[in-house]
Amino acid sequence: MGWTNIADVPPPWVHAVCAMVDIGTILLPGNMGRIVSLYSPNSPRLHLENDFDAVRMDIDQNIPSRLSSIFLCLTLRDALAFAATDAPKFCQWYEVVPVQPVKPVFISDIRDLVMPSTEDDNRKAATRYWTGDSAHYHREILFPGPVKVKSLLPPIIDIAQNIAQTERERTRLQDTRILRKFLKATIGWK
Repeated sequence: MGWTNIADVPPPWVHAVCAMVDIGTILLPGNMGRIVSLYSPNSPRLHLENDFDAVRMDIDQNIPSRLSSIFLCLTLRDALAFAATDAPKFCQWYEVVPVQPVKPVFISDIRDLVMPSTEDDNRKAATRYWTGDSAHYHREILFPGPVKVKSLLPPIIDIAQNIAQTERERTRLQDTRILRKFLKATIGWK
């Protein structure tokens, strides 16, 4: 994770919006930062984001700030991980594409965005987030520019059920192959 060539993670990407928007709508970066700036000064989320931004500045000032970016998921699996951690369950999911070409994008791990209890915990999580030293690999792109809505996706619960069904089918197919291999080796079954 970290800086990644856009050719390695080509769009379309997935984005959640807590409103219905039309295909072709341009979504601007920075909405989450605008919302967080309205939080109470004692808000744990405000402290978390401020700690993350301070660590980002210490590590690499060229990385786009979470406060001025738009968050994109590379895949539907990443969108599910995001939905499990941060996205309101009533959000609508869209496929999006960049409006302007961007060469490298910054990818990090959604799971490092837990609400730790202390500033030290925040800074440790932020260091993992900004350096890519994470074991989770539920990716999100911090995109510094606008994106265009390409298509509407099904509700996240439908996506989760489809992925689970695909996993069950893949497991069943793999089990069948293993059984055939075993029968072939033990009794010469063809």
